[in-house]
Amino acid sequence: MIESLGSQVIGATSYMMLNNILYVEAGGYTSLAKNAQKGISVFDPEQSRLSGGAPYWRIALQKDWSGHYGAIGTFGMHGDVSPQRITTAGTDRYDDIGFDLTYQYLGNPVHIYEFTATYLRENRNMNASSALGLADKIKSNLDTVRIRAGYTYQQTYGLNLFYNQTTGTADTFIYGFGDPISGSRTGSPLSQAFIAEASFTTFGKSNNSVMSTFVNLRLAVQYVHNFKFNGSVHNYDGFGRNAVNNDAVYFNAWMAF
Repeated sequence: MIESLGSQVIGATSYMMLNNILYVEAGGYTSLAKNAQKGISVFDPEQSRLSGGAPYWRIALQKDWSGHYGAIGTFGMHGDVSPQRITTAGTDRYDDIGFDLTYQYLGNPVHIYEFTATYLRENRNMNASSALGLADKIKSNLDTVRIRAGYTYQQTYGLNLFYNQTTGTADTFIYGFGDPISGSRTGSPLSQAFIAEASFTTFGKSNNSVMSTFVNLRLAVQYVHNFKFNGSVHNYDGFGRNAVNNDAVYFNAWMAF
């Protein structure tokens, strides 16, 4: 659902922490008004639109002890969506529920270790899309798994390793059977990728410098290797191109004030 709603929603949540162990958050999102989207140059006349509000929630247990931090939680969201802003056929319904866990070792700032894992299941009822010829099946699902292991030395040099996997119900309309660039030859969303990232944090660390209080800057290079891409080891480009042809290298800079 997030792929069809990105950049066009606004929302608010409230949260509470009980005894520094139980975290509870709840709120909701809705689509920005058309004029507001045009004002920030993100309006797309064919982009799906939330119908009413989309409630969101999160519950997590966390614990801090002797430089170790651990958390396990669950989260979810429900949304009724008008595909391509068409309201004559009703709405599609999305129900997302996820689980995640986090472990960090922060006892020694010279060596920081991290591990995170997320599983997300999305159940769909595509009544509107099916009626409009935009989906093969009325009921479908999508499963996403993300795993990350990270190490940081002296709060400066970092190495992160990721594994991402997406599986779900095959649908030749949703997953772009006819798209020669990103479409799936089989109509399957199956994708598996390994990502390696090396980073360098120039300033913004826990030291006595003035910059550590106000600015954080992080530079990184990232390599993405695809084991499977949109359904198989070959994507749909008419030539049976291997999934590895979608591998990519990214250079990025990230700054927070």
